[in-house]
Amino acid sequence: QMSALDSRDATIDFGRAGKHGRIINKLSPFWNAQVQGLDKMARSFIRDPGGTMLKGLLTITLPSMALYALNADEPWYKKLPVWQKNMFWLFSADNGKTIYRVPKPFDWGMLFASLPERLMDQVAHDDPRAFEKWLGSFGTMTIGVDPVELARGDVGSVMASMPLPPVLTSLTAISAGYDPFTKASILPPALQGVKSSAQYTHSTSWFNRKLVEGMENVGLPTISPIEMDYLVRANFGGLGKASLQAVSKVMKTFDPSAPNNPVQFKDFVDRAVFLSAFNVDEHSANTTYSTDFHDALRAASEAERTLSLLERTGNVKEFNRFRHLIPMAMVSKAMRQSAEQAKAITVGIKVLEYDDRLSGDERKRKREQLVDTRDNLYRMSLKAYRIMAKQAKDVEGKMK
Repeated sequence: QMSALDSRDATIDFGRAGKHGRIINKLSPFWNAQVQGLDKMARSFIRDPGGTMLKGLLTITLPSMALYALNADEPWYKKLPVWQKNMFWLFSADNGKTIYRVPKPFDWGMLFASLPERLMDQVAHDDPRAFEKWLGSFGTMTIGVDPVELARGDVGSVMASMPLPPVLTSLTAISAGYDPFTKASILPPALQGVKSSAQYTHSTSWFNRKLVEGMENVGLPTISPIEMDYLVRANFGGLGKASLQAVSKVMKTFDPSAPNNPVQFKDFVDRAVFLSAFNVDEHSANTTYSTDFHDALRAASEAERTLSLLERTGNVKEFNRFRHLIPMAMVSKAMRQSAEQAKAITVGIKVLEYDDRLSGDERKRKREQLVDTRDNLYRMSLKAYRIMAKQAKDVEGKMK
């Protein structure tokens, strides 16, 4: 009997659960798997702390850091969202034209691979929030709560990551406008503030685009096609996404208003055998530059509004208390201008989709060029913001 129990515990025992855990797992799929993975790792450290640490360092940390050293200065790697870097080992043999990913071990990978990588990002690659991003992802993946968002009091984001039925979690995420898994806006910031039916990218399903357009035409309330796609993925996973793609392909064949975007044979094969799960779209709407830029823009705008309010009310004492925010407020206007330029580039990307003069490869190449231009705009604005934010932090330190 002991041998049978030991064999079950050789890896994660998914059948191991308590009374309350089984109830929660019926509501939130994979919740028990998250708990058992964390529990298994904790028991390994308690049983043999030195041996467990050594195994993790030799088998996960060393190979991960060797790969990180190869990737860290590559432009294609820098722009990928942090959740991709936390969840996968990433490879490219052609300077980012094709990027492959291999899943890291869940809890062990976060601790022994992703944590050292994000610490290197923070220390050596000018990302002051790298550890914070890792901590948020680790909390969401292991206990279902983002400790960073919890500390900020962001109730919507915390609720979106809690162990709830998928339909409630996805609806809460859409209400908060925030994907708790990717730690990014569900709706790209450049598309916010326009009509729902216009809120789509080149990867949004044609089915949901036409559905939202039809609902708008008859006066029904609706959410954007991007958010509709998110609901399907969150509740039905890869099967739901593949089904949307198949239905959309059929609809496009018979819809004269559809853009002429022929599916390449390689794309067809990738989808048919699910090889796309191992590929990365480097030119997605939410790159790490986009996410970081809009987080920084919110912080700079908040600093500007705070100082402006205190200046108008003549409250000198309070103004002096927040005067360390002046460098961040100074860069706010330039960042808003960058955001408007990024929106203009996004419009250009959408126009490409309906340009029938272009072949599929030409359209893809031009779209990638525009996304790269937008990312460079974000990157330069972020560089200026981080200089000012560091000055603000230095001034605040002197004030104390």
